[in-house]
Amino acid sequence: WVVCVKARRLGITSATQALAMAHLLTEPNYQAALMTQLKQPGRNIMDYAQFFFNGVKEKMREIYACGYGCSHDDLSCAFRERTKESWHFRWGSRLQIFTAETKDVSRGIGLQFLHLSEAAYYGASEEDLISAIIPTISKKQDASNVFVIAESTGSGPSGWFYETYRVAEEADQERREGKKV
Repeated sequence: WVVCVKARRLGITSATQALAMAHLLTEPNYQAALMTQLKQPGRNIMDYAQFFFNGVKEKMREIYACGYGCSHDDLSCAFRERTKESWHFRWGSRLQIFTAETKDVSRGIGLQFLHLSEAAYYGASEEDLISAIIPTISKKQDASNVFVIAESTGSGPSGWFYETYRVAEEADQERREGKKV
């Protein structure tokens, strides 16, 4: 888990999407999700994913040309299905957007990557929402490619994000002092 209180325009969201795309493009059947408060910010963040995808098009063309016929400039053949809220690659990897308003968010998902963007603003149901999505995180023996990144600008001293950040800070401090966590 990474829990990050951030200032605006530092590149935390961009870096998180770059990490997600690195796994989505190199690991077959890698499942990633982005959760935002509302749908439009999620679509905006998908623009970052598109930026990173565009940045690796030449390498993707070399790697996947023989298997998927990716000779097109836009590499649209790399996708099995592509919408504003979901990218499903031909090699089984998938990136989906969920919002804090989504009902039954955990149905049928096994995630290796979860990006909770602006998590302090999910609203009154954030506890239930987080409780519903956490069980969707993969429980693999080797968790080296499993990530949960919760980031947000501050929203005051209450709520799931604040409490999670506070607990993480305390554990980090104890670790630095050599206490068993």
